[in-house]
Amino acid sequence: MVCIYHFIFHQDANGVLFEGSHALKTAGSILPSSVFIFFSLSGFVIMLSMHRNHFKLNKIGPFLARRWVRIEIPYIASMSIYIAIALLWALKEGAAFSIDPIRILHHLTYTIPFTDYHWFNEVYWTLGLEFQFYILIALIFPLLISKSAYTRFTTIVLFTCTGIFITDLRLVFHYAPVFIFGILIYLHYYTDFGKHVFNLVLLAILLPYIAYFFDLATALYMLLTLLVIRIPVREKNLVARLGKMGYSLYLVHGAIGGSFLYFTTKGISSDITKSLLVIAAILLSIVGSYIFYRIIERPSSGLSRKISFSSKEK
Repeated sequence: MVCIYHFIFHQDANGVLFEGSHALKTAGSILPSSVFIFFSLSGFVIMLSMHRNHFKLNKIGPFLARRWVRIEIPYIASMSIYIAIALLWALKEGAAFSIDPIRILHHLTYTIPFTDYHWFNEVYWTLGLEFQFYILIALIFPLLISKSAYTRFTTIVLFTCTGIFITDLRLVFHYAPVFIFGILIYLHYYTDFGKHVFNLVLLAILLPYIAYFFDLATALYMLLTLLVIRIPVREKNLVARLGKMGYSLYLVHGAIGGSFLYFTTKGISSDITKSLLVIAAILLSIVGSYIFYRIIERPSSGLSRKISFSSKEK
């Protein structure tokens, strides 16, 4: 959905693809909030992985290393693509081109928002928040699965409420409610104490809370996540395959589809033609992302699985 949003609202040196009052832009205005599904699913998936591996705080090093390898290798590969595009653009325009090593360093450490530099790809901002979440969840995980209901629920409530007091968009605390929503879904479906009535009450309260502090679209996306996350999907199903390569699509759709739209929409005035080109950009991005997934993401995922943070007794 983020991919569709970026193509509908595509803008480059040729100008905007669709005018501001266009029906597609009006309909697509709810799509930016879909990025919060990514945060909620992270809360769910990371809790699932940590719980199944009996994570303990003394395994924080291997845990963070595994997460870093999982997201960093595709991230660096995609960054190389965007740098290459910037180089080609500079050559085309006869402009000077240089790579600032400090900017690269801030990309590798996800600290771009705390500097005057800009991301090579605008979607990278979510990865910085993801890694902040990995550090935080490693520290509070023992509290979230405590046998004490008071400890569990106090931790959940306190983390959720940090979003009220910490409004800095660069920090994970601002997005605490959507991460917590995924955590609560995991606790509800996969643990006995997650079915405690207070857990259900928290889920019910979080929806209007998210609607108020974010927007109604975000709350609806959270509800959709709750409803579909347990629906079984066959591994060879198209949805399952797209889900597997979702990270790759997220990283490189701008480079593939965005570049396609730049070269194909110049001088085009027909909205129908533009709409068809958007569909073509989406399909082309899926194909390119699949190649990126097979060459880059899948091997990095396999490499990350070799880093164990399990505390299971052998």
